[in-house]
Amino acid sequence: AKFELRRAGEHKEGVNQIAARADKKIAAVACWDGMVRIYGIKKPRPLATLKCHSKGVQSVTFSPDSKWLASASDDTRIALWSIFQDD
Repeated sequence: AKFELRRAGEHKEGVNQIAARADKKIAAVACWDGMVRIYGIKKPRPLATLKCHSKGVQSVTFSPDSKWLASASDDTRIALWSIFQDD
């Protein structure tokens, strides 16, 4: 399935990376504005905005068990996020 951010929501700033969780239910987006945005994939819609970084987020990746999301930013921080997974 093709994931298009234009359908999921408007981005005023750019995007550096998109990572899909292993179950392909959600995607994390590393944004230039310092936010990590979480979107549904099957029905593209915004689910959450994660705020921690003060500069652009360069990378996002899910842990192999899909319980954690890591984000890395130009502010030299790495953040770990606990991500809800419905079974």
